[in-house]
Amino acid sequence: GTGLNDRGQLGVGDTVNRNTPARVLFDEIVSVHLISASEAHTLALGTVLGTFPPTITPPLPTYAPSDAPSEYPTFAPSSGPTASPSESETPVPTYSPTGPITESPTETGMTMYFWGDPDSIGQENDDVDMLVPEESGDGVLDASGGSNYTVIILPNGQALSGGYVEDIDAYEGHLGVDATNVVGGINELRPISLVYDADMTAIVDAPRWRRAYAGVMIENDDDSSSSGGGAIVHTVLVDDTGRAWATGSNSKGQLCLGDETEVERVTIPEMIETDGKVVVDVAIGGEHTLL
Repeated sequence: GTGLNDRGQLGVGDTVNRNTPARVLFDEIVSVHLISASEAHTLALGTVLGTFPPTITPPLPTYAPSDAPSEYPTFAPSSGPTASPSESETPVPTYSPTGPITESPTETGMTMYFWGDPDSIGQENDDVDMLVPEESGDGVLDASGGSNYTVIILPNGQALSGGYVEDIDAYEGHLGVDATNVVGGINELRPISLVYDADMTAIVDAPRWRRAYAGVMIENDDDSSSSGGGAIVHTVLVDDTGRAWATGSNSKGQLCLGDETEVERVTIPEMIETDGKVVVDVAIGGEHTLL
């Protein structure tokens, strides 16, 4: 890793910036199949190939924080979301799905590693950042890190989303979860279980998800918007049939809702019309989307 490292997002064991590549300090030999980086955290999916011989085990630098916790927060995505609304939260509306997806796909997923700001995966850690890759869970099919948030896909087709929302009044809907359960501050990983139907007239159960693309947050200079010029960000997901779905800010039409649809934001995913064409990959910019 190289560049800004103020939150440990390079995974090199400290918070010192780099201007040449430094080795990411995995404590095992890992074959990395996917890596996703955002401004304050990094995610990787991989499989363990073995352990380092004692003579070449990468030591942590001596200037690593002495108050680092002995155990980092983890989650177990293979068993579903780790968080559920407390009794004090607004209850999930009656149109919530009746249960998790039960069909078992052939994929078993990979091990997920995380380093950087723990707020970005919805974990409280007493303001102590993760300076080296930590194993966060097994059985993850896909993962994407956005600005202060993370979206992961499980082998059973479920998507989980969580992270940090600075101002609930300017929340753009980019987490894609039931907005009644989103709070200002840290939001633990929750399922993206509801979507709008094709006509955007009803809320239905989510499809089986396959890929996730979390967006980058940029400042909105349009003071006339309902967010009052706050930050804007959006997310795109692809289901197992190749349909794309978008949620979050639509400030410049980046949600692909059509020229005649004047919607500033969507808080749960809505399907993108592609005339039956299958979506195989997605790229997200600050205010644009490529399919």
